Amino acid sequence: MSILNFILLQIPKVDIDSIAAAREQKAEALKQAVSTWSLDDFIAKMIDGAINLGIRVIIAAIVFYIGRFLINRLYKIVRTVMIKREFDRSLGTFILSLIKISLLFILVVTIIGILGIETSSFIAIFASAGVAIGMALSGTLQNFAGGVLILFI
Repeated sequence: MSILNFILLQIPKVDIDSIAAAREQKAEALKQAVSTWSLDDFIAKMIDGAINLGIRVIIAAIVFYIGRFLINRLYKIVRTVMIKREFDRSLGTFILSLIKISLLFILVVTIIGILGIETSSFIAIFASAGVAIGMALSGTLQNFAGGVLILFI
């Protein structure tokens, strides 16, 4: 028995007639559902959808402004602590920027989730971009990490 025959035996058989019949059943069910709709039902569904979207947008705006206020307060608190402890200025600027950007990213992803958009794809895109940037700058980041350790120690 050749390898090709073995592979072909492993592939499950598909019944094309059953797939076509299932498609026809779904199409018929959709036709029946659409034919029972009236203009009043359509308008009622559109109004409900608009109200739900409006509520989500209002909630997202409130969360954005509260989140931005909290991020700015946390930024000021951390900056004050760094000034009182006489933290290195260049390292402090980097840490403050990292904190602010990270919290703003979390806030934006949260707001996108409130609006009803799936956030897992955004997180995956940013994670893969972070890995790509980290690999591209690996030598530079090693030097930067060494400099940060020297400043801490």
